[in-house]
Order: sequence, then C-alpha cells, then structure tokens
Amino acid sequence: MELKPVAYPYNQAPENALVYASTTTFLANQLDQVNLIGGVPEHALIKTEYFGYIQDAWKVLPELTVNVGMRYEFFNAFHEQYGRDLPFDITTCGGFCPVGSAFYFPKKLNLEPRLSIAWAPKAVHGKTVIRAGSGFYKGEAQLGDLNAPNDNFTQRFSLSSASFPGLSFPANSFYAAAASQAVTPRALNRNLNIPTVIQWGLQIQQALPSGFILDTGYIGYHGYHQFTRWYVNGCLPGTVTTGCVRPFPAFGPIDIKQTDSNNHFNGWQSSIRRQFKSGLSFSANYLWSHALNDDSTGGGETDYPQINTCRTCDIASSDADIRHTFSMNSVYRLPFGKGRTFLSQSRVGDAILGGWELSGTGSARTGLPVNVTITRAATAVPDGLSLEKGTSFQRPNCVSGVSLVPTNQTINNWINPAAFSIPADLTYGNCGRNIIRGPNFWQADAALTRDFRIAERFVLNMRAEGFNIFNRAQYGLPSGNLSSGTFGHITSTVNGSSPTGSGTPREFQFAMRLRF
Repeated sequence: MELKPVAYPYNQAPENALVYASTTTFLANQLDQVNLIGGVPEHALIKTEYFGYIQDAWKVLPELTVNVGMRYEFFNAFHEQYGRDLPFDITTCGGFCPVGSAFYFPKKLNLEPRLSIAWAPKAVHGKTVIRAGSGFYKGEAQLGDLNAPNDNFTQRFSLSSASFPGLSFPANSFYAAAASQAVTPRALNRNLNIPTVIQWGLQIQQALPSGFILDTGYIGYHGYHQFTRWYVNGCLPGTVTTGCVRPFPAFGPIDIKQTDSNNHFNGWQSSIRRQFKSGLSFSANYLWSHALNDDSTGGGETDYPQINTCRTCDIASSDADIRHTFSMNSVYRLPFGKGRTFLSQSRVGDAILGGWELSGTGSARTGLPVNVTITRAATAVPDGLSLEKGTSFQRPNCVSGVSLVPTNQTINNWINPAAFSIPADLTYGNCGRNIIRGPNFWQADAALTRDFRIAERFVLNMRAEGFNIFNRAQYGLPSGNLSSGTFGHITSTVNGSSPTGSGTPREFQFAMRLRF
C-alpha cells in the first residue's frame, strides 16, 4: 500500500487579448472578440492519494505460467489550502458553487485487474514462447487539468461580435454589460469519471537458426472517459446574427473540462534480433498501427471539436498517428588486427586496427496527420462560439473530385488549395479532421568506437559519431490554416530548436573517456 501526498502550486498572470478575424476587419476596426482575464495569486492545491497492489504467479504446468494482479487507486480531489476554491458546474450547482465547495467528487471504486500468461509448448522443444495479457489502467491525466476552480478566483470576460454587435476598439463602453452577459467561467464537471484504458496483446517469440530471434504480435487498447475540453453555452439556433441568445444568458461561452472522450489503438509489431555472436549483433523492428480518437490527444490535452454538440463528428486518425514505423541497429567488430589488450605487448598495427567496432542505427516513419482548418468570425459560426481555440478548429468544405495533394508536391505546395472552399455563413465545413499527411521521415546514424586498455585499471574509450550521415532535410508539418498566407507551406524542420537528437542537419561528434 502506498500513500502519496500531492501539493500543486498554482498561479496565473493576467491576460488580455483583442482578436480580429481577418486583415480586412482589422483595418475596419471590427473586433471579433475581446478576452479579459485577471491574474490569480499563488494558491496551494493539496490532496492525498492512496494506492495498493497485489499480484501472484502460478506455475500451472512446467511450460505454462499465469500471472494475476489487482491494483487499487484512490486519486482523491484537490482542495485549495485556504478554502478559496470557486467551482463552476451547471449540473450540480446551476452555475458557480459556494466558495470552498469541492472541486469534484472523487470515484472510490477504482479496481484495475491484470492477467497474463506465458506458454512454451513442449511440441516445439522450447523454441517458441507465446505471451498474452490484458489489463485495466486508470489515471487522472495531468494535475493541471483539475485546477479550473482556481481560475474562477479572478474576473474572466469574453466579448464576441455575435453577442455585442459593433464591437470595436476601444471596447470600454461594452465592459459594463459584459459583467452580466459575458462572464466566461472555467467549468469542471464535478461528477468526473476516471480516465481508463484497457490494454491487450498477443506476442509470439521464435528462435531461428544462426542465433536470430523473431518476435511478432498484436497490441491494442481502448480508452474511455478520456479528458476533453471544449466550450458550451453557445448561441441558440437562429440568434447568431440577430443578437446571440444563450441557454444561460448571464454567461458567455463556458470553458468546460469533462471526461467523455474515447480513443483506440491497434498495431502489429515485429522484430528480429541477433545477440552479439561472431563479431555481429543486429536488431530490426517494424510496427504497423492506427490510432483513432475524437479529439482527445492523451494525457489530458485535447483538440477542440468543430461542432461542440457533436464530438463524435471529429472521429479520425489521432494527431500522433503514424501508420508505419521501422528502426534498425547493428554493431560489427571490424576483422582487423589481433586486438591484443595491452599496448606494451601489441604490435603497432594491432594496437591501431584491432578491436574497433562499427555501429549504425536507422529509423523511418510515415508522415503525421495535418488538420486543415479555417479562421471564421463569430457571426459566421452556427453557435457563435468564437473563443480563440474554438475558431481555430473550424474546417472548410472539401471540393468533390479534387485531389488534396497537388500534382507537383513541394515544401511550398504540400496541400492543394483548390481542394477546399469556404463554407457559407452559419454552416459548418464538411471536411473531415486530419485528412492530410505531412512528410515522411528517415535518418541514418553511425559510430566507430574502441577501448584501449592502458593499464590493468585504466581503459581509454575513443568514439566518433555521425548523425544524419546522409544530411537529409527532415521537414516538419505544413501550415493547415486555409486562411493563412502560408497555407500548405512547410516552414520548419522536424527538430528546429534542439542541437541534438533526430531531425538535425548532419553532425559529427568525437569523444574520449577514461574508465578506471
């Protein structure tokens, strides 16, 4: 059993923003939205979590082992150290709850069973092992997903052109009305379910001639009650252009976090490897997979749905979906010299040539999805929800029969703009989510290394490494915003911020290390 106290310091700087939908509306001083967010002083969020786990293994037969386990987790709920929490929940409080109310009501029956087997059939003389297993896994996502009640400690206003016709800068004359019509609280469903993932897999391991081992099998998972974030309290149908009428007229768009999303993953992975033998080791791995979700991207992060009342309309490949992945690595001891250990006892040729090892790694994958979006004014969207992140996930119409990929695809022409059109006002775009793929990726690295034993207790290691040895340009994702002047342009590399790691230009590195 484990007891885990958690203290989470939290504060927030004030943030004010004036948003124009386009250059034209900027020149005409026609504001699309005004966001006013006050600062939150330092708060301390505290809770205590409890965990327990039991497991047992049975040797059912000499060649069959069964493992059974059960984990219990009580995640508890945050509370603010001095009782200054201000939860907002329409369902349980009809709006703002009394100061000091519980953030949410924690679930107490969080049981997570696990089961796995390992079987080496006698008929194949121990050269084949079959492993299978499944388990339930629960978690809270990120602690930062549970801090919404503290953001209500300060004022939060959001004025949009749908609710305030004629909105322009300066917007001071609109602020008095905002206090009764444009309060934008951060809501957290107080009846949260715990995000849960069910994982399962079947793996077959086979010994092959010459010291090779083959692993192949299926893995999958289904996630439910995943964290989502979106906006509710949009304009009622038919009121966007006539003066937005909301279900809860005292509030503007309500930023809400709840656990009602799903995700899925299926993959087939195979690897073949050879342990170091006769101067060579080798490993190659391949994974075919497909990850699907309805905007939940994992951990607690989430995309915003195009239609706030239809999250299932956004079911598509995950932002992180990579359909094919391959990697390979090998180490080869060069067959030069006798490789004697002490320099004083070796011929010069053996001392220089013997004992060197050449290693290499290679990786390749298919491109990541790109979501084609369009920036729209609040008065053009059917529900009038025009908060910054709400409009950035609006999508255009797809033109029937026109290829999404241009004939001559280049880094400055990755997506065909003729394949899309602007939706009519008060309609949603019909394009699906994540319908384009970015560039493929592949890279090869190499290293040459040797140990020189100087004395009984001293070993000098010399190593030379080359990264991206073919100096291949590793491009990032293209801009997917149809409203942008750089739509379809790739303006970054995979790794543009770090001097090391995959995706950098060709680099060489030399190192010496003394072990004693």
